[in-house]
Amino acid sequence: MSHDTAREIRLFALVALLIAGYGAAVSTVAIAHGQLELIFMKEIGNTMAAIWITAFAFVFCAYALDLMLRRRPERPLMVMASEFRAQVLRPDWLIARTTVVAGWFCLMIFFTPFKVMIGHIQGFPLDRALAGLDRAIFMGHDPWELTHALFGSAPVTFILHMGYNMWFVMMWLSIIYFMMRPELVRLRARYIVAFLLSWMIVGSFAAYFLASAGPCFYERAFGDPQFRPLMDRLQAVDAQLQTIYPTFGVHGLRLQDLLWSNFVAKRDLFGGGISAMPSMHVSLAVLMACAGWKLNRRLGWILTVFAGAIWVGSVHFGWHYATDGLVALGMTLGIWKASGWLVDRLVMREAPAAAWRPALAE
Repeated sequence: MSHDTAREIRLFALVALLIAGYGAAVSTVAIAHGQLELIFMKEIGNTMAAIWITAFAFVFCAYALDLMLRRRPERPLMVMASEFRAQVLRPDWLIARTTVVAGWFCLMIFFTPFKVMIGHIQGFPLDRALAGLDRAIFMGHDPWELTHALFGSAPVTFILHMGYNMWFVMMWLSIIYFMMRPELVRLRARYIVAFLLSWMIVGSFAAYFLASAGPCFYERAFGDPQFRPLMDRLQAVDAQLQTIYPTFGVHGLRLQDLLWSNFVAKRDLFGGGISAMPSMHVSLAVLMACAGWKLNRRLGWILTVFAGAIWVGSVHFGWHYATDGLVALGMTLGIWKASGWLVDRLVMREAPAAAWRPALAE
């Protein structure tokens, strides 16, 4: 067995250990509260399978187009077969890609049911305290008042909304990128470990102990109209944008309605659950920025600005209190540092092999 294959097996084992520990913790909570039937929901497996099939289809199409339009080899099928044997079937790279896909898939099997459980088990005990803390930090004002003063026009709100929705695309692209770049040995290992730990620590355990609903659900949860002016403003901007073009609008408002109706009806659907503190949007945006700085300075700055926009958007659209993002920032930076320590001590025991390229790549 080569040193590179042994290293990838160690990374796979570390990821499996993290997932197993996380799954055991989630299952324990589910059993204690009579919610075990949520684990291994069929809908989760079907949805994740569909997502990965779609992702692989896009990756293959991008590869085929690059081969035919940019590189244009004389014998494209021969090049494709050669690169498949060299890049996909190479043992260490095959294990590396399996680690990324299997780790993300298994994580979601436990994450979604746990998130759905939080609101029903814990309720939302911290919203009033978090709303008060936001006002104290922003000198007696809710932070959304500042974001709407700066970015409240319909066109700017629409751009901010599109950027906020891009988070989902960016998250998937980050995973696909490291799946397609197995030669980035240490950075790939560090990112996948930090990625998993962020979902587990920030999105699950911290969310459990800091349970809150967020400003957009404040009135529905407590009957308190404190954030009604924010929601009325968003509704007005939504209506204004739809007069410009029917498909425009603040579509997050419909998603908020869907999440709340599922919560009230106790429907346990993939992507459901209500949890504000800490913000996973901010956490993963910060994590992507950390990885971006390791790749190059320009990408680091771009992703840092993106993370800042995600924090602003999380407040602007009522999903989060400002402190949700600040707590997520601190926790994620700690996770990024800890993931480097774990990878150096448990995975990177030998230097990776020299950079390798298939003979017919060009």
